[in-house]
Amino acid sequence: MEHISYYLVRLNPPPRQINAINNRKENYLWEFSSSLYPTRCEIAYLQEGSICEIREDGEYTYRQGTVHTFVQNQYLRHTSRDPVVHEFYLSFHAAETPEPIEEDRVAAWFSTLHEAILPSYVTDPAVCQQIARVITSVIGIAGSDDIARGLKLRTAMYECLALLTEYSVLHAQANQKKPKEHKNRCTVKALEYIREHLGEKLTVADIAKAAGDNYDHLKTVFRRDMNMTLLEYINHSRIRQIERLITVDDLTLEEAGALVGIQDPAYVSRLFRRYTGVSVREYRRIYNNRQEEGLTPPKL
Repeated sequence: MEHISYYLVRLNPPPRQINAINNRKENYLWEFSSSLYPTRCEIAYLQEGSICEIREDGEYTYRQGTVHTFVQNQYLRHTSRDPVVHEFYLSFHAAETPEPIEEDRVAAWFSTLHEAILPSYVTDPAVCQQIARVITSVIGIAGSDDIARGLKLRTAMYECLALLTEYSVLHAQANQKKPKEHKNRCTVKALEYIREHLGEKLTVADIAKAAGDNYDHLKTVFRRDMNMTLLEYINHSRIRQIERLITVDDLTLEEAGALVGIQDPAYVSRLFRRYTGVSVREYRRIYNNRQEEGLTPPKL
């Protein structure tokens, strides 16, 4: 397993039903469908044995000493060839169903109060040990009669999420610096067309024609090369432009949206929040504060 997926978890209102379990099973087999609990998340440290996760998009193996996360957004089946599987896991319900987030957005992440990033798995021994320590502490807190039990559970959970968010950002940044594999010729032409016509109405048919390809083939090679769909790339590119226009050029959101081909102010506002995780006002505030403090502004 080489590619890490990332999920955006919204934490406002605060997560609920925080719990942790020390789980040890023989002849391990577990199946679950996400439809019943779409907001449920799990963070597991694998103490002993290995787990094979069978998903709709393939099979993934988690090995002893690693951390993996579970976002219940599809049917899953877990099995193991080992006689015993021993794991500690922390579970909670987020404010909304976690959603996938692109690696370049993770690499450009800046601190927010109400969001965290879950990587699909972690292999770094130091980080895994820290996660194991936190989950073990939650197990102890969950089983106590401490009068401040709820606050301590939430504090420990936030520590765990902070560790995973930091790991995600650093891992994504390092991966962004690696030499990229050669992109398909059609992908390169599609990227050039999108960049040159970003302020216009973009259609898949026009992009495919400019790339000299049919849509079905282009969408396959584009997703493989860019790790996102054509629509996701277009939206992401537009939001990156808008970030610059509303801060550096000090335009209104409506003016910025019109310059990147989005005429509906309500739609551009929803799109901005979806791709940045914050409102325009909050983004400007964070941008200005970081400039005043001499810190690097959010990546534009």
